[in-house]
Amino acid sequence: MSPVDTEKQATDGNESASPSHPKGLIDVPKQYDTNRAKFAEAVFDCIYVSNRTGGRDAGERCYWASVLFTKFTTTAISLLKLLPKRQEGVVTTSGSFRSALENNWDFTAIAALSRTLYENSLTLFYLCFESVDEDEWLSRLNLMQLHDWTTRRKTFHRNEPESQNYANVLEDLHRKLRTRTFFNSLAPKKRTEYLRGTKIHFQSHEEILTRMCKTGVEGYVTFWHWWSSYAHSFPMSYYRMSEQSRGHGVQNDQDIMYISGSLEVLLEFVNDSLGGMRKLFPDIETPDVYLKDALAKRARAAEEHTRDSAEKHSSDTAL
Repeated sequence: MSPVDTEKQATDGNESASPSHPKGLIDVPKQYDTNRAKFAEAVFDCIYVSNRTGGRDAGERCYWASVLFTKFTTTAISLLKLLPKRQEGVVTTSGSFRSALENNWDFTAIAALSRTLYENSLTLFYLCFESVDEDEWLSRLNLMQLHDWTTRRKTFHRNEPESQNYANVLEDLHRKLRTRTFFNSLAPKKRTEYLRGTKIHFQSHEEILTRMCKTGVEGYVTFWHWWSSYAHSFPMSYYRMSEQSRGHGVQNDQDIMYISGSLEVLLEFVNDSLGGMRKLFPDIETPDVYLKDALAKRARAAEEHTRDSAEKHSSDTAL
């Protein structure tokens, strides 16, 4: 699904709809319930795939795919735990402390994790799923490693003298990038910029989305900016809270619409990531197969339990 153009609601000041749910077109509460259930099923599948792929010795691309997908699955589980169960009727108070904890409507937290899942999915495609030659893939890997190395120093050793080990690793990563045909095909100004270690990808979000064959790329980027405004506590995240009766943890129409719209987009990227993992690891069963096997095992277990109970009853009667 491609997010619907948000230009109309942006120009007329009407924010009673999310970027993917213009007001009045669908039954939003029911759509929320549907999207919440679909997301739960997708997360269950993520857990299954992650368990089947973790720790495999299948080459560097598959290794990084398992690492990124494990992170992706963990975030998806956290988001699922934040999704409140919708109640019928109008809810005006949060009720008890326990009910507030169990059913807290917090779009800010959901938006932050939605942004993380979206970016993780793009990185999975960029580093693991897209078919590129070995030289370009190694260039992507080395750039990611360079960003990690420089960021760690800025984060944990900002005010310390530069160690010889840091300088040696930095020199090695620069050397590797300079020997790559793909890296040397870039403009000199771009190469200098990338060697600073401030960039993670050679492509922008828009370019990666296009490579993923997404249509309506601007709509996805709109979602990213929308989620980011909540993750960074920009004014858009708290302006008009009172007018729209949102942001106070209690069920409200606005948050139902916002969360449902986000889930609809996230489901697309979750399924993209699951599909990419199954291409890298073709021996992983699809849900229809492993659920069928699980149900068959449960049926056999129930049959054995019934038989054992009947035999025990027969034995007790004989005594």
